[in-house]
Amino acid sequence: MKAADKTRLITFYEHELARHGPQDARSLHWISAGTQRTRFEALYQVGPWAGRSVADVGCGLGHLYGFLQDQGHRMAPVTGAEPEQDAECVRYLGYDVSPKLVEAARDNHPSGRFVVREVVGEGFDSPADYVVASGTFNVRLSDHDRFFRDAIKAMYRACTIATAFNFLGLPSYGRWPGDDLYYEVEPQGVLAYCQTLCPQVELRGGYLANDYTVFMHKPRA
Repeated sequence: MKAADKTRLITFYEHELARHGPQDARSLHWISAGTQRTRFEALYQVGPWAGRSVADVGCGLGHLYGFLQDQGHRMAPVTGAEPEQDAECVRYLGYDVSPKLVEAARDNHPSGRFVVREVVGEGFDSPADYVVASGTFNVRLSDHDRFFRDAIKAMYRACTIATAFNFLGLPSYGRWPGDDLYYEVEPQGVLAYCQTLCPQVELRGGYLANDYTVFMHKPRA
């Protein structure tokens, strides 16, 4: 991610945080907590979660951590020095570029682990069973096509079981001239790119208008 893009992204979300507060989904530019949750429900279908580790790319205020708790999972942080794996616990690590969002996530979920890092350029602390991203690619950056593809590649390399992410498809009315806030892309093109990296890719839609989720599963040994 270019330095100017990173600064713009941090400024954008920290302005929303100051406006809506550390609990509100609108601080992450979601329309509502309901639409945010619907996207989480789609990502959750990537596979069984008990006993898994997850890296949450663009974790924001830690709402996915709370969602997983709401599903009945006992949560623990990924520390890099885990004891023998707990068959029921979900081990979580959230990454975000905004220091203020990470600080708020830590306040919201003191038992979680949240790190300030731009993982596409700086890398992950360690591999995770699932590497996920919800809403992370919605706000447009310069040369966003390349950034999006680099992010998908980095996430897939860092997962041991599967990667799951969502994105905005092109609206039926087309993009309005000068409307450069959101990154919207043709879903079949995303699917085709993912298939160059992974032999088992699934594209899902229908849960919200103009929103899609991709699952990329690592081949079994």
